[in-house]
Amino acid sequence: MAAQTASSAANPQKVVHFLRHGQAQHNVRAEEKRKAGCSYDEFIQQMKDDDAFDAALTDLGRSQAAACGASPACQDAQSTVQLIAASPLSRALDTADLAFPCSTTTPPPPPRVCCENLREISGYLLNGKRRPRIELRERYPQWDFSALETEEDELWSATLETDEAARERAYRAVRWAWERPWACAVSRNWRMPRFPMPAGLPASIGRERSPCSPPTAK
Repeated sequence: MAAQTASSAANPQKVVHFLRHGQAQHNVRAEEKRKAGCSYDEFIQQMKDDDAFDAALTDLGRSQAAACGASPACQDAQSTVQLIAASPLSRALDTADLAFPCSTTTPPPPPRVCCENLREISGYLLNGKRRPRIELRERYPQWDFSALETEEDELWSATLETDEAARERAYRAVRWAWERPWACAVSRNWRMPRFPMPAGLPASIGRERSPCSPPTAK
């Protein structure tokens, strides 16, 4: 996630760029099945068959993220973004670092902040379980993980999170971005579900794009 702010007292605005992570280990075959028209249950079962704890980007996924960073739209965002935010899952963090490398953002580099609520629907599949906070800090020293309230992943369980709970987290994630004093770039794990927007927030937060496509500003 990347953001920039252009506000007035009468018409507060914030530009938020949403970026989905690149291809990851757990969804190579599942995405192919979905393109072929499989059922939701078949899609989930394929991901279960290919499951991996905190599934990393594939070589293709890393290439997708780097290609996004080299695109004109993303390069334009790199010059204006004031905050980079991501889910605590490795594939989202790596996507953000590849698409918005420190060397290309306007100095000083914008802060990189991890937000728990940017995670995809949690539970059941180990690919959606995050690493302990101390390990994340060791792996990604350039990121701020202070917003993670617990050392271990207490959101994940053996039962899949309900759609209602996931929508509530998505709502909190968008409000969190809106309340930051900066323009944002957001690297997230999932498609943002539809939910009623609260008073004071923009009615449109962007549209879904393919993995690692150039960011969309709204």
